[in-house]
Amino acid sequence: MKRIGILTFHRSINYGAFMQCYALSKEIFKRTGIMPDVVDFEYKWKSEHHAEPLNNFFLGKEYLLQYNRFRQDLSLLNLSSESFITDDTNELLTFLQKNYDILIVGSDAVWAYNKMTTIDNPYWLFGNNLDCIKMSFAASAYSLDFQSVSDADKMYIKEHVNSFDYVGIRDQETLNFIQQILPDKKLHRNCDPTVLLEGGDKSIAATVIKRHKLKPNKKIATFMIAGNDYVPSIIKKIEKEYQPIQLYKRNRLKDKYIPGSKGKMIYDISPFEWYNFYAASSLNISNYFHGTIVALRSLVPSIAFDNTNFSYEYTSKIKQFMKDLDLMDFYFHYASMNDKDVTRLYEQIEIIKQDPEAIKHKIAKNIEIEKLKANSFFEQLEKYL
Repeated sequence: MKRIGILTFHRSINYGAFMQCYALSKEIFKRTGIMPDVVDFEYKWKSEHHAEPLNNFFLGKEYLLQYNRFRQDLSLLNLSSESFITDDTNELLTFLQKNYDILIVGSDAVWAYNKMTTIDNPYWLFGNNLDCIKMSFAASAYSLDFQSVSDADKMYIKEHVNSFDYVGIRDQETLNFIQQILPDKKLHRNCDPTVLLEGGDKSIAATVIKRHKLKPNKKIATFMIAGNDYVPSIIKKIEKEYQPIQLYKRNRLKDKYIPGSKGKMIYDISPFEWYNFYAASSLNISNYFHGTIVALRSLVPSIAFDNTNFSYEYTSKIKQFMKDLDLMDFYFHYASMNDKDVTRLYEQIEIIKQDPEAIKHKIAKNIEIEKLKANSFFEQLEKYL
Protein backbone atom coordinates (compact mmCIF):
# COMPACT_ATOMS: atom_id res chain seq x y z
CA MET A 1 0.00 0.00 0.00
CA LYS A 2 1.29 3.45 -0.93
CA ARG A 3 2.25 5.77 1.90
CA ILE A 4 0.66 9.22 1.56
CA GLY A 5 1.65 12.39 3.43
CA ILE A 6 0.01 15.82 3.58
CA LEU A 7 2.08 18.93 4.28
CA THR A 8 0.07 22.01 5.25
CA PHE A 9 -0.74 24.50 8.05
CA HIS A 10 -2.56 22.14 10.42
CA ARG A 11 -1.00 23.63 13.59
CA SER A 12 -2.05 27.22 12.92
CA ILE A 13 -4.45 28.78 15.43
CA ASN A 14 -6.80 29.32 12.55
CA TYR A 15 -10.08 27.45 12.19
CA GLY A 16 -9.99 27.24 8.41
CA ALA A 17 -6.37 26.09 8.27
CA PHE A 18 -7.10 23.18 10.58
CA MET A 19 -10.37 22.17 8.95
CA GLN A 20 -9.04 22.20 5.37
CA CYS A 21 -6.37 19.71 6.50
CA TYR A 22 -8.92 17.56 8.31
CA ALA A 23 -11.22 17.65 5.26
CA LEU A 24 -8.55 16.65 2.74
CA SER A 25 -7.27 13.76 4.86
CA LYS A 26 -10.82 12.42 5.38
CA GLU A 27 -11.66 12.73 1.69
CA ILE A 28 -8.52 10.85 0.66
CA PHE A 29 -9.44 8.06 3.07
CA LYS A 30 -13.04 8.03 1.83
CA ARG A 31 -12.02 7.71 -1.82
CA THR A 32 -8.94 5.47 -1.56
CA GLY A 33 -9.17 3.56 1.72
CA ILE A 34 -5.75 4.94 2.68
CA MET A 35 -5.55 7.26 5.66
CA PRO A 36 -2.77 9.74 4.90
CA ASP A 37 -0.36 11.05 7.48
CA VAL A 38 -0.45 14.74 8.26
CA VAL A 39 3.25 15.56 8.39
CA ASP A 40 3.63 17.19 11.80
CA PHE A 41 5.84 20.07 10.77
CA GLU A 42 5.74 23.70 11.83
CA TYR A 43 8.45 26.32 11.90
CA LYS A 44 9.68 26.95 15.44
CA TRP A 45 9.28 30.71 15.06
CA LYS A 46 5.67 30.19 13.96
CA SER A 47 4.92 27.91 16.90
CA GLU A 48 6.33 30.55 19.25
CA HIS A 49 4.28 33.22 17.46
CA HIS A 50 1.08 31.24 18.13
CA ALA A 51 1.96 31.16 21.84
CA GLU A 52 2.76 34.89 22.17
CA PRO A 53 -0.82 36.05 22.90
CA LEU A 54 -0.86 33.81 25.98
CA ASN A 55 1.14 36.59 27.66
CA ASN A 56 -1.33 39.33 26.66
CA PHE A 57 -2.63 40.99 29.83
CA PHE A 58 -6.12 41.58 28.43
CA LEU A 59 -6.80 38.49 26.31
CA GLY A 60 -4.28 35.91 27.54
CA LYS A 61 -6.78 33.85 29.56
CA GLU A 62 -9.34 33.94 26.77
CA TYR A 63 -6.77 32.96 24.15
CA LEU A 64 -5.41 30.17 26.38
CA LEU A 65 -8.78 28.39 26.29
CA GLN A 66 -8.93 28.74 22.51
CA TYR A 67 -5.30 27.67 22.08
CA ASN A 68 -5.87 24.54 24.16
CA ARG A 69 -8.97 23.58 22.17
CA PHE A 70 -6.93 23.79 18.95
CA ARG A 71 -4.21 21.61 20.43
CA GLN A 72 -6.80 19.05 21.59
CA ASP A 73 -8.18 18.72 18.05
CA LEU A 74 -4.79 17.63 16.73
CA SER A 75 -5.85 14.19 17.97
CA LEU A 76 -8.41 14.11 15.13
CA LEU A 77 -5.58 14.03 12.59
CA ASN A 78 -3.42 11.04 11.71
CA LEU A 79 -0.16 12.78 12.57
CA SER A 80 3.19 11.49 11.34
CA SER A 81 5.31 9.28 13.57
CA GLU A 82 7.75 12.13 14.17
CA SER A 83 7.13 15.82 14.84
CA PHE A 84 9.28 18.62 13.47
CA ILE A 85 8.86 21.95 15.29
CA THR A 86 12.02 23.43 13.87
CA ASP A 87 13.49 26.10 11.63
CA ASP A 88 16.00 23.58 10.24
CA THR A 89 14.25 21.47 7.61
CA ASN A 90 17.09 19.09 6.72
CA GLU A 91 15.82 16.37 9.07
CA LEU A 92 12.31 16.88 7.68
CA LEU A 93 13.57 16.25 4.15
CA THR A 94 15.26 13.01 5.25
CA PHE A 95 12.07 11.87 7.01
CA LEU A 96 9.88 12.60 3.98
CA GLN A 97 12.21 10.75 1.65
CA LYS A 98 12.21 7.64 3.84
CA ASN A 99 8.51 7.52 4.72
CA TYR A 100 6.31 8.57 1.79
CA ASP A 101 5.60 7.44 -1.74
CA ILE A 102 3.21 10.35 -2.39
CA LEU A 103 3.37 13.81 -0.84
CA ILE A 104 0.55 16.32 -1.12
CA VAL A 105 1.00 19.99 -0.30
CA GLY A 106 -2.04 22.11 0.43
CA SER A 107 -4.60 23.39 0.76
CA ASP A 108 -4.33 26.99 2.06
CA ALA A 109 -1.84 29.71 1.19
CA VAL A 110 1.13 27.34 1.43
CA TRP A 111 2.89 29.06 -1.48
CA ALA A 112 2.69 32.57 -0.06
CA TYR A 113 5.96 33.62 1.54
CA ASN A 114 7.47 36.65 3.25
CA LYS A 115 10.54 37.70 5.16
CA MET A 116 9.82 35.20 7.91
CA THR A 117 9.16 32.10 5.83
CA THR A 118 11.28 33.05 2.78
CA ILE A 119 10.74 31.31 -0.53
CA ASP A 120 13.08 28.45 0.40
CA ASN A 121 10.54 26.50 2.44
CA PRO A 122 9.24 22.88 2.49
CA TYR A 123 5.89 23.70 0.88
CA TRP A 124 7.53 23.62 -2.55
CA LEU A 125 8.49 20.01 -1.71
CA PHE A 126 12.26 20.48 -2.03
CA GLY A 127 12.46 20.32 -5.84
CA ASN A 128 14.76 17.64 -7.21
CA ASN A 129 16.11 16.92 -3.72
CA LEU A 130 12.98 14.93 -2.90
CA ASP A 131 12.28 11.83 -4.95
CA CYS A 132 8.62 10.78 -4.70
CA ILE A 133 5.30 11.51 -6.36
CA LYS A 134 4.48 15.15 -5.61
CA MET A 135 1.03 16.68 -5.81
CA SER A 136 -0.65 19.88 -4.68
CA PHE A 137 -4.33 20.16 -3.85
CA ALA A 138 -5.88 23.63 -3.81
CA ALA A 139 -2.51 25.22 -3.07
CA SER A 140 -2.46 29.00 -3.08
CA ALA A 141 -0.05 31.92 -2.98
CA TYR A 142 -2.87 34.23 -1.90
CA SER A 143 -1.66 37.49 -0.30
CA LEU A 144 1.57 37.39 -2.32
CA ASP A 145 2.13 40.53 -4.40
CA PHE A 146 2.61 38.80 -7.74
CA GLN A 147 3.82 41.96 -9.47
CA SER A 148 6.74 42.27 -7.05
CA VAL A 149 8.09 38.72 -7.29
CA SER A 150 11.73 38.84 -8.35
CA ASP A 151 13.15 36.97 -11.34
CA ALA A 152 15.22 34.84 -8.97
CA ASP A 153 12.11 33.83 -7.05
CA LYS A 154 10.28 33.06 -10.29
CA MET A 155 13.13 30.77 -11.31
CA TYR A 156 12.96 29.02 -7.92
CA ILE A 157 9.20 28.52 -8.29
CA LYS A 158 9.61 27.30 -11.86
CA GLU A 159 12.16 24.66 -10.91
CA HIS A 160 10.21 23.41 -7.90
CA VAL A 161 6.67 23.37 -9.31
CA ASN A 162 7.95 21.76 -12.48
CA SER A 163 8.90 18.72 -10.37
CA PHE A 164 5.25 18.23 -9.31
CA ASP A 165 3.35 15.35 -10.91
CA TYR A 166 -0.01 17.11 -10.40
CA VAL A 167 -0.55 20.80 -9.72
CA GLY A 168 -3.90 21.73 -8.17
CA ILE A 169 -4.50 25.38 -7.28
CA ARG A 170 -7.30 26.99 -5.27
CA ASP A 171 -7.61 30.47 -6.79
CA GLN A 172 -7.37 31.90 -10.26
CA GLU A 173 -4.83 34.59 -9.28
CA THR A 174 -2.31 31.96 -8.17
CA LEU A 175 -3.06 29.82 -11.22
CA ASN A 176 -2.44 32.77 -13.56
CA PHE A 177 0.83 33.53 -11.79
CA ILE A 178 2.13 29.96 -11.98
CA GLN A 179 0.97 29.66 -15.59
CA GLN A 180 3.02 32.69 -16.59
CA ILE A 181 6.12 31.06 -15.11
CA LEU A 182 5.33 27.56 -16.46
CA PRO A 183 3.22 28.10 -19.60
CA ASP A 184 3.47 24.45 -20.67
CA LYS A 185 2.64 22.93 -17.27
CA LYS A 186 -0.82 21.41 -16.84
CA LEU A 187 -2.56 23.22 -13.97
CA HIS A 188 -5.93 22.50 -12.35
CA ARG A 189 -8.36 24.56 -10.28
CA ASN A 190 -9.44 22.71 -7.15
CA CYS A 191 -12.11 23.56 -4.60
CA ASP A 192 -11.16 24.23 -1.01
CA PRO A 193 -11.19 20.86 0.81
CA THR A 194 -13.83 22.03 3.31
CA VAL A 195 -16.34 22.02 0.45
CA LEU A 196 -15.96 18.23 0.39
CA LEU A 197 -17.11 17.78 3.99
CA GLU A 198 -20.70 17.05 4.89
CA GLY A 199 -22.66 20.00 6.29
CA GLY A 200 -22.39 20.69 10.01
CA ASP A 201 -23.76 18.24 12.57
CA LYS A 202 -26.73 19.70 14.48
CA SER A 203 -26.10 17.47 17.51
CA ILE A 204 -22.57 18.87 17.90
CA ALA A 205 -23.93 22.40 17.45
CA ALA A 206 -26.48 21.65 20.19
CA THR A 207 -23.71 20.80 22.67
CA VAL A 208 -22.09 24.20 22.02
CA ILE A 209 -25.45 25.94 22.44
CA LYS A 210 -26.03 24.19 25.76
CA ARG A 211 -22.50 24.78 27.06
CA HIS A 212 -22.68 28.50 26.34
CA LYS A 213 -26.28 28.85 27.56
CA LEU A 214 -27.57 30.20 24.26
CA LYS A 215 -31.31 30.42 23.68
CA PRO A 216 -32.15 27.11 21.96
CA ASN A 217 -35.37 28.40 20.38
CA LYS A 218 -34.03 31.65 18.96
CA LYS A 219 -32.32 31.83 15.57
CA ILE A 220 -28.55 32.33 15.57
CA ALA A 221 -26.57 34.79 13.47
CA THR A 222 -22.87 33.91 13.35
CA PHE A 223 -20.33 36.71 13.04
CA MET A 224 -16.75 35.79 12.15
CA ILE A 225 -15.51 39.25 11.38
CA ALA A 226 -12.96 41.75 12.63
CA GLY A 227 -12.39 45.47 12.14
CA ASN A 228 -15.77 46.14 10.50
CA ASP A 229 -17.76 49.27 11.40
CA TYR A 230 -21.06 47.89 10.12
CA VAL A 231 -21.31 45.11 12.70
CA PRO A 232 -23.03 47.16 15.46
CA SER A 233 -25.72 48.44 13.08
CA ILE A 234 -26.25 44.96 11.60
CA ILE A 235 -26.72 43.55 15.09
CA LYS A 236 -29.18 46.33 15.93
CA LYS A 237 -31.25 45.47 12.86
CA ILE A 238 -31.43 41.73 13.52
CA GLU A 239 -31.25 41.28 17.28
CA LYS A 240 -35.04 40.94 17.78
CA GLU A 241 -35.03 37.80 15.61
CA TYR A 242 -31.46 36.48 15.97
CA GLN A 243 -28.90 35.85 18.67
CA PRO A 244 -25.68 37.46 17.35
CA ILE A 245 -22.71 35.17 18.10
CA GLN A 246 -19.16 36.37 17.51
CA LEU A 247 -16.65 33.62 16.67
CA TYR A 248 -12.84 33.35 16.69
CA LYS A 249 -11.85 36.98 17.27
CA ARG A 250 -13.68 40.03 18.51
CA ASN A 251 -14.72 42.59 15.95
CA ARG A 252 -12.95 45.17 18.10
CA LEU A 253 -10.80 44.68 21.16
CA LYS A 254 -12.96 47.26 22.99
CA ASP A 255 -16.03 45.03 22.48
CA LYS A 256 -14.92 43.14 25.59
CA TYR A 257 -15.06 46.21 27.82
CA ILE A 258 -17.78 48.52 26.48
CA PRO A 259 -21.37 47.57 27.46
CA GLY A 260 -23.93 47.32 24.72
CA SER A 261 -25.28 45.02 22.06
CA LYS A 262 -22.09 43.60 20.59
CA GLY A 263 -23.12 39.95 20.36
CA LYS A 264 -21.99 37.10 22.59
CA MET A 265 -18.38 36.07 22.07
CA ILE A 266 -17.63 32.34 21.84
CA TYR A 267 -13.89 31.76 21.73
CA ASP A 268 -13.43 28.40 23.46
CA ILE A 269 -14.70 26.04 20.78
CA SER A 270 -12.42 23.70 18.90
CA PRO A 271 -12.04 23.81 15.09
CA PHE A 272 -14.23 20.71 14.77
CA GLU A 273 -16.93 22.27 16.97
CA TRP A 274 -16.64 25.54 15.06
CA TYR A 275 -17.29 23.82 11.75
CA ASN A 276 -20.32 21.99 13.09
CA PHE A 277 -21.72 25.01 14.93
CA TYR A 278 -22.78 26.48 11.58
CA ALA A 279 -25.48 23.79 11.45
CA ALA A 280 -27.30 25.94 14.05
CA SER A 281 -26.81 29.25 12.20
CA SER A 282 -29.52 30.95 10.15
CA LEU A 283 -27.47 33.97 9.02
CA ASN A 284 -23.71 34.44 8.69
CA ILE A 285 -21.62 37.61 8.45
CA SER A 286 -17.89 37.21 7.79
CA ASN A 287 -14.77 38.74 6.29
CA TYR A 288 -12.80 35.51 6.74
CA PHE A 289 -12.53 33.13 3.79
CA HIS A 290 -13.31 29.97 5.75
CA GLY A 291 -15.78 31.85 7.93
CA THR A 292 -17.71 32.33 4.69
CA ILE A 293 -17.06 29.03 2.95
CA VAL A 294 -17.90 26.65 5.80
CA ALA A 295 -21.11 28.51 6.60
CA LEU A 296 -22.15 28.18 2.97
CA ARG A 297 -21.19 24.49 3.09
CA SER A 298 -23.83 24.14 5.82
CA LEU A 299 -26.22 26.08 3.54
CA VAL A 300 -26.23 29.17 5.76
CA PRO A 301 -27.10 32.35 3.80
CA SER A 302 -24.04 34.57 4.19
CA ILE A 303 -22.94 38.15 3.80
CA ALA A 304 -19.29 38.15 2.69
CA PHE A 305 -17.18 41.23 3.38
CA ASP A 306 -13.85 41.47 1.57
CA ASN A 307 -10.96 43.40 3.15
CA THR A 308 -8.55 42.86 0.25
CA ASN A 309 -7.12 46.17 -0.89
CA PHE A 310 -4.30 45.70 -3.42
CA SER A 311 -2.95 48.60 -5.45
CA TYR A 312 -3.88 46.75 -8.65
CA GLU A 313 -6.78 44.58 -9.77
CA TYR A 314 -6.66 41.41 -7.69
CA THR A 315 -9.50 38.92 -7.35
CA SER A 316 -9.51 37.90 -3.71
CA LYS A 317 -10.22 34.39 -2.49
CA ILE A 318 -13.55 35.49 -0.99
CA LYS A 319 -14.63 37.21 -4.19
CA GLN A 320 -13.49 34.19 -6.23
CA PHE A 321 -15.60 31.84 -4.11
CA MET A 322 -18.68 34.05 -4.14
CA LYS A 323 -18.39 34.37 -7.94
CA ASP A 324 -17.99 30.62 -8.34
CA LEU A 325 -21.17 30.05 -6.34
CA ASP A 326 -23.05 32.85 -8.15
CA LEU A 327 -23.60 34.72 -4.88
CA MET A 328 -22.15 38.12 -5.73
CA ASP A 329 -25.35 39.83 -4.56
CA PHE A 330 -24.17 38.99 -1.06
CA TYR A 331 -20.56 40.15 -1.57
CA PHE A 332 -19.24 43.54 -0.38
CA HIS A 333 -15.79 45.06 -0.82
CA TYR A 334 -15.36 46.80 2.52
CA ALA A 335 -12.78 49.44 1.56
CA SER A 336 -14.78 50.78 -1.38
CA MET A 337 -18.32 50.67 0.04
CA ASN A 338 -20.50 53.70 -0.74
CA ASP A 339 -24.03 54.68 0.27
CA LYS A 340 -25.49 52.50 -2.47
CA ASP A 341 -23.57 49.49 -1.19
CA VAL A 342 -24.70 50.13 2.38
CA THR A 343 -28.33 50.25 1.23
CA ARG A 344 -27.80 47.00 -0.69
CA LEU A 345 -26.22 45.41 2.39
CA TYR A 346 -29.33 45.89 4.50
CA GLU A 347 -31.58 44.94 1.60
CA GLN A 348 -29.76 41.64 1.21
CA ILE A 349 -30.06 40.92 4.91
CA GLU A 350 -33.82 41.47 4.59
CA ILE A 351 -33.94 39.12 1.60
CA ILE A 352 -32.19 36.44 3.67
CA LYS A 353 -34.66 36.95 6.51
CA GLN A 354 -37.70 36.76 4.20
CA ASP A 355 -36.80 33.85 1.92
CA PRO A 356 -33.87 31.81 3.26
CA GLU A 357 -35.00 28.56 1.63
CA ALA A 358 -34.63 29.91 -1.91
CA ILE A 359 -31.08 31.02 -1.08
CA LYS A 360 -30.26 27.67 0.54
CA HIS A 361 -31.47 25.86 -2.58
CA LYS A 362 -29.15 27.95 -4.75
CA ILE A 363 -26.20 27.39 -2.41
CA ALA A 364 -26.78 23.63 -2.34
CA LYS A 365 -26.93 23.41 -6.12
CA ASN A 366 -23.76 25.40 -6.67
CA ILE A 367 -21.80 23.68 -3.88
CA GLU A 368 -22.29 20.40 -5.74
CA ILE A 369 -20.84 21.99 -8.87
CA GLU A 370 -17.92 23.40 -6.89
CA LYS A 371 -17.09 19.94 -5.49
CA LEU A 372 -16.42 18.69 -9.02
CA LYS A 373 -13.17 20.68 -9.02
CA ALA A 374 -11.66 17.96 -6.82
CA ASN A 375 -12.20 15.19 -9.37
CA SER A 376 -9.07 15.71 -11.48
CA PHE A 377 -6.91 15.38 -8.35
CA PHE A 378 -8.50 12.13 -7.20
CA GLU A 379 -8.48 10.66 -10.69
CA GLN A 380 -4.73 11.31 -10.85
CA LEU A 381 -4.15 10.04 -7.32
CA GLU A 382 -5.86 6.75 -8.18
CA LYS A 383 -3.39 6.24 -11.03
CA TYR A 384 -0.48 6.46 -8.59
CA LEU A 385 -1.92 3.92 -6.12
